[in-house]
Amino acid sequence: MTPPGIQQMGLPGQCNEEDSLQILQRFSEWGGNFIDTANFYGRGISETILGKWLEGQPRDKYVIATKVFFDMGCENNVNNQGLSRRHITDSVVKSLERLRTDYIDLYQQRGIYSICYYVCFRGLFSGKIKRNSRPTEGRLGWVADNEEERQQQALPGYSSFDETIFKTLDVVEAIAKKHSRSVPQVALRWLLQKDVVTSVIIGVRTLQQLDDNMGAANGWALSQEEVSTLRFSSQVNGMQQLDDVSQRPLPYPYEFVFKLNKDRYNSSTSYYVQSQYS
Repeated sequence: MTPPGIQQMGLPGQCNEEDSLQILQRFSEWGGNFIDTANFYGRGISETILGKWLEGQPRDKYVIATKVFFDMGCENNVNNQGLSRRHITDSVVKSLERLRTDYIDLYQQRGIYSICYYVCFRGLFSGKIKRNSRPTEGRLGWVADNEEERQQQALPGYSSFDETIFKTLDVVEAIAKKHSRSVPQVALRWLLQKDVVTSVIIGVRTLQQLDDNMGAANGWALSQEEVSTLRFSSQVNGMQQLDDVSQRPLPYPYEFVFKLNKDRYNSSTSYYVQSQYS
């Protein structure tokens, strides 16, 4: 669910409460059961709306995940953010109240996990971003209106998109056309088929976007055996093609580590991390 009230985070607004409740219900009808939120999303509004919906559902049917770290802006003191015992304890109590439940299935600190999010990267993989055509809608369009003040790593500006990004988009679009799928579906499927990815978190604004995203989950796959006829290689399957075209140079010390270990792998397994420098 994309939380309403997101203007409080300095970003353009998304869906309202009514739309959010409809999206949650449709997600459940699709068979979805993992719902991710955070106390900071909309300064508690996201948890509140989720709690309103969850109250009318069989609680043990869903895995509810929320997060702690950021300043909620409720009190002006040094203990109002971070991972101190006091802040975590206080945040848990308030999240439980907003979620209208007596337990949280997964409580996360803001950090790095193997659960992927921002899969479409604020609309980059929406199918609407093209070379030499600055976006005019969505969050990328909002940033493009004033990149100097609005651009950040989580909200990139169009001018920061390099040729690697556009080549990746070219490949994704070609594979999407070949499979009669949308660009977001290919991006999601690409991740879902990676053995190092635990799960993928989607975020949508409309029921149409939700239905499209859920179409990546089953009924088709990027086959490791299919021979690609796309422009970047005529002998590489779809998964490897996407991996290759999106590859970026590794910074130190990762480049150094991979170079030293490029010939080391466990021959008893069917997979290993292969260095781009081998």
